[in-house]
Amino acid sequence: MTLPDWPKLTDARVTQIVDKAVARAGVLVPRLIGTQVKGLLGTGATLLWRMLGSGKLRGYIELAIQQELILRDLHAGWTLGNDDERSVFAGLSDPAFDFRTVPGLARSTYLDRKMISAILDDPRHRRHIYKQPYSGTDGPVAYTLISRKPGWFTTNIGNPFSAPSYG
Repeated sequence: MTLPDWPKLTDARVTQIVDKAVARAGVLVPRLIGTQVKGLLGTGATLLWRMLGSGKLRGYIELAIQQELILRDLHAGWTLGNDDERSVFAGLSDPAFDFRTVPGLARSTYLDRKMISAILDDPRHRRHIYKQPYSGTDGPVAYTLISRKPGWFTTNIGNPFSAPSYG
């Protein structure tokens, strides 16, 4: 008897899961703020959460779920050839970093740098990977998923609130 394959989740299903998690946080976080911070400061903290925090949480949850599904070959939207490719793409999905370098990916995946470079430069993956020049100590190029590519304003002007994270 052969066991059935594990079901793969689609982007639509991941979105449903993320929506539910963010909706739950949308109820819990203001209540938590209300129990800890009173008055005008509490109102300001709740507004800040609604304006910035819930969006950041949504992005983090989406990337964390995507990372784990890619790593386990359970994301219907990603067809990768082997565990090494899945490890690299899961590393590019890591919500802890905006961009990844080859040395950074080597540290987190335990793969050889040449193997990582070959995966990143593979023509089959060009439509999924964005390369950015990088002036840091970990190499001349940083990578991210095309879906995480910074917009025109961030690329040309910069983000006044935070610098991108590299790893």
